[in-house]
Amino acid sequence: MNTEQARLRELQMQMEEWQAELDRLEAWPATRLEQKERIEALREKLRIGAEQLSEWRGGGRLEIP
Repeated sequence: MNTEQARLRELQMQMEEWQAELDRLEAWPATRLEQKERIEALREKLRIGAEQLSEWRGGGRLEIP
């Protein structure tokens, strides 16, 4: 596996972790209110990660957020 592929896999694994945490936080209404800032931060990280994956697939340089 080359460096770019390794970095892509690292980003994908990190995004899976962020998504799992986001899913857990959003599962309970009380938690959603208490963790609003963390939920928003996770959503932003996932958005940035998705943009990075899109750029990488389009031939751009991958940068892990």
